[in-house]
Amino acid sequence: MPERVQAERKTMQGSLDPVDIVILILYGGVLIAMGLHYRRKCRTADQFMVADRSIPAWAAGLAVMSAYTSSISYIATPGKAFDSNWHPIIFSLCIIPVAWLACKFAVPYYRKTRLISVYSFLEERLGAWGRVYAAFSFLLYMVGRVAVILYLVSLLLSTFVTCNIVVIIVIIGLITVIYTLLGGMEAVIWTDVMQSAIMIVGVLFCAVVLSYRVFSGSEPLINTAIEQGKFSLGSPKLSLSSQALLCDRTIWVMIIFGVTENLRNLLADQNYVQKYCSVPDERQAKRSIWIAMSIYIPLTILFLYIGTALFALYSGTDELAKAGVTKGDQVFPYFIATRVPWGLKGLIIAAIVAAAMSTVDSALNCSA
Repeated sequence: MPERVQAERKTMQGSLDPVDIVILILYGGVLIAMGLHYRRKCRTADQFMVADRSIPAWAAGLAVMSAYTSSISYIATPGKAFDSNWHPIIFSLCIIPVAWLACKFAVPYYRKTRLISVYSFLEERLGAWGRVYAAFSFLLYMVGRVAVILYLVSLLLSTFVTCNIVVIIVIIGLITVIYTLLGGMEAVIWTDVMQSAIMIVGVLFCAVVLSYRVFSGSEPLINTAIEQGKFSLGSPKLSLSSQALLCDRTIWVMIIFGVTENLRNLLADQNYVQKYCSVPDERQAKRSIWIAMSIYIPLTILFLYIGTALFALYSGTDELAKAGVTKGDQVFPYFIATRVPWGLKGLIIAAIVAAAMSTVDSALNCSA
């Protein structure tokens, strides 16, 4: 591991109490048990890839939402709010018109043709080369995304346990592979439901704790964040300069990014399409998308609020500087390591691991 990464780990070094460790071990055991439980239902390609189209809409919606969130959301999104402002919320809001387009055009087509792979559509229109090219590009993207997600969550865990980061990556990856391969899409979706619940509880707890700290007192600390423009959505200026297009996160740049990326996600990404194709009919498929969006947007707001509240909490103090915390995405892990009591610390770490696993298991299943 590079010396710089080792130094960053030391700045946030914490420890896990026995209760926290037991929580994490039980969590891993439950995931493997769920994979074993659903193994008996995983006999055909339809059962493995789309759970025999028997998943209820609310569960598929939670699974779609969990694919949108990951350890990147848990660590990087609060970090962005801490460093700059609330511009990431524009990406999340752009999902509303895209979800309407998906329900209007994509869902009816996928349900009518009963496709298992979204890339078979390209084969019908363009030939085998179109399917192979798109599937290969998707696999390359997923390999990179899974690598980043596993690295981020393992980097966080390595600050609490005296274990090499490579070993942590292998353990998390192995547990995810086991229950995904054993239980197929049904195991993926129902573990995603459990992981979503853990993740939401963890976010809500952190938001409540931080709210108490930044709103208490005669002069609430949150006023500092408001004065510093931390709730801004970015610059509304419209410019075609390279600086504005490539460097500045203006509102317009975020809208373009949000629309195009969400179009790819909901209309053409096997990771998402496969989930809303796992429900019995078209009506429930559309419902699952709107359930996912109705949870994802408030969850993003909570992540951003946590980052802003952390800025308010630590502004005007030299605590972060003394601890060597220099980046926004280090602040939330530092808060967990130093301000969260035992037991609850294990729950929040389990929530971050859940956010990572819920994305990785989906990537593994849809890449099969």
